Amino acid sequence: MTPSISIIIPSIGVDLDRLEQLLNSIQKQIFKTPNRSIETLVVFNGGVTQKKNELQKRFSSYLSTPNIHFLFSEKIGANIARNIGIQESKAELLLFLDDDCELDIVRFLDIHIDLHQANPSTFAFGGGYQLPASTKFFDEIYNYIQQQWLLWGKKQEGAANEVQFLLGGNFSAKKSLIQISGISFDENLIYGGTEMDFFRASEAKGLKKVLIDLDLIHHTQESFFGLTRKTIKQGMGASYSDQKFNSTFRLASYRSLRDEKPFLYRVVLWYLNYAFWYGYYRQQKALWKIIPHFFRDQVSSLNQGRYHLMDKLKKDIQSKQDGGSRF
Repeated sequence: MTPSISIIIPSIGVDLDRLEQLLNSIQKQIFKTPNRSIETLVVFNGGVTQKKNELQKRFSSYLSTPNIHFLFSEKIGANIARNIGIQESKAELLLFLDDDCELDIVRFLDIHIDLHQANPSTFAFGGGYQLPASTKFFDEIYNYIQQQWLLWGKKQEGAANEVQFLLGGNFSAKKSLIQISGISFDENLIYGGTEMDFFRASEAKGLKKVLIDLDLIHHTQESFFGLTRKTIKQGMGASYSDQKFNSTFRLASYRSLRDEKPFLYRVVLWYLNYAFWYGYYRQQKALWKIIPHFFRDQVSSLNQGRYHLMDKLKKDIQSKQDGGSRF
């Protein structure tokens, strides 16, 4: 029987406990009709073929079922793994997950299938990330950035919740539309934010993407230095994509809204904002550009602060006048 949905999971084989947790959550999925089935493709990449026997032994209980397959690539890159998964998949509907995620909603797959069947012209549906109860400070920071980035990508026109892009670790797409439109994941993009280029290509083709309220659990283990490296790589990836498309596609700023978060939170977001731009201009071999960028930001921030102050004073005066106070 042709599977109803093919799940594509890129992995470099580092955190196997998390991968096993994800596979367990997939096995627990429930369908409303018995004719729906799953195919899971775990695509190991980046020189893990020497661990092939070890991996197959570790996951032998999963591999004994006909719907789970392990694929291997010597080349490293989530996009390489995703393209292999697309090529080898048998279902029309593809779900892309990261290997550190977990499906905590037992009808997660069923909902994606229903959405695509009810909306045949929509290219992709995707949700956000939720953090487990044991989350730490830098995991919260990273998740906040991801959520703000998703919201920033919402389109002003068109259908409600139509977006320019989705998260690479939580979205489903129609295989036929990928093939017809001729888009694929750019295998040269290994810096960070690897899915952005794919969604930019889909946007150029006019393919509709919708953000839905269907999150999964993201088991991140971020540290200050790890998040810094990840942010720099995301900046490099954005720069690569900008140069490829010969245009500028600005990502959401990492700076928090004024007074929205505690001071330390905002300081870290400010720092990560410039870590991103460091990576962006480093990729362009034009690091000097970060200096005028910094000063433009400061002038903009001062103007914004002045606007907020004047707005607050205006509201205070109006409130006093409404209350009968005289000046």
